[in-house]
Amino acid sequence: MPRSGLTGGTVAGSSGLPRVVAAVRGDNGRSTPGVIVSIGRPDLTLGCMGPWLVAGPLGASKTAGAMNPLAAHERAQSAFAAVLSAVRPDQLETPTPCTEWSVRDLVAHVIAGNHRVAGSPAPELPDDLPTLIQLHAASARAAQATFAAPGGLEREYVTRMGSMPGTVIVGMRARDALVHAWDLAKATGQPTDIEPELAKEALEVSRQIVTDQLRGPGRPFGPEMRCDPGRPAGDRLAAFLGREVD
Repeated sequence: MPRSGLTGGTVAGSSGLPRVVAAVRGDNGRSTPGVIVSIGRPDLTLGCMGPWLVAGPLGASKTAGAMNPLAAHERAQSAFAAVLSAVRPDQLETPTPCTEWSVRDLVAHVIAGNHRVAGSPAPELPDDLPTLIQLHAASARAAQATFAAPGGLEREYVTRMGSMPGTVIVGMRARDALVHAWDLAKATGQPTDIEPELAKEALEVSRQIVTDQLRGPGRPFGPEMRCDPGRPAGDRLAAFLGREVD
């Protein structure tokens, strides 16, 4: 019996750089037209945006064992909020595994992404940690409400990579929040065994989508790093996406 879900691969973009191609497969085994996420745009600074670019089951799967995409997004945002709540004020300028971002920059990135989903401008970044925590919570609620609204998963969302359906965007946003929760925990000395069920799903789909073509300078992912297979799923996901876990 065919499984529903999301398949994907890569094709060459007009600039010669690869593009991620995702196709949502329904319960009848048929695939809808693919969603193409370009990473060949010379005007984009990808930075640590790699996790955001991987579409997959967290946003599209309809299999019996897959988590509801709205629940996955809410849990990922809650995981990020939990790690953020344990950050100390003196850690805001601490470097993160996203080498070009400090803790403050990383939190700002997640907040801005949530506001893009909600269609509202991102607020100015505050100097104090309590306000930053509040801003993330408000942005996460706004994004969740947008996805949960009637038609929120069917409508098209305009992103810097082009227009994509909510079924894809919700998974991307969940994965972005989840992986950056790991980054934040790693940077601030917190446990990195974050949302193991979500992390396992994210790792499974990432292994299907992230190929060697998507790794290297100027591309969204670094080389896969070594990680003991007995480590938590969050660590294994981070290592697969190019983070040092030891």
